[in-house]
Amino acid sequence: MLATIKMSLERSGYLVHAFSDPSLALKHIREDGCKDCSLIISDLRMEGMTGIEMAYHVKKARSDLRFVLMSAMPISKDEWRDIVPMSENIDDFIPKPFTRKQLVQLVKRWEKET
Repeated sequence: MLATIKMSLERSGYLVHAFSDPSLALKHIREDGCKDCSLIISDLRMEGMTGIEMAYHVKKARSDLRFVLMSAMPISKDEWRDIVPMSENIDDFIPKPFTRKQLVQLVKRWEKET
């Protein structure tokens, strides 16, 4: 899934840093500053930490970064907001499966808001 998302966004003209290990992604953000980053897309379930935990650490390191959580939970975005209200750490949610078009639209929407 990571390779597919990376390829889809790169084909749409975006620079993508992809990590399968959340601790390596956080290291990149903390140490390198990820100056060319404006949006983080993370899965809810990962080995080592949840996406919610990662959002907390990302925002602590770089509060200006937007954070989108994705999950294969079989619920809509509105239902997701009722179950887990968006905190100051999570800016948006995208349910899996999603299309390339949906992904690119989400990124474009946040691109306009930064």
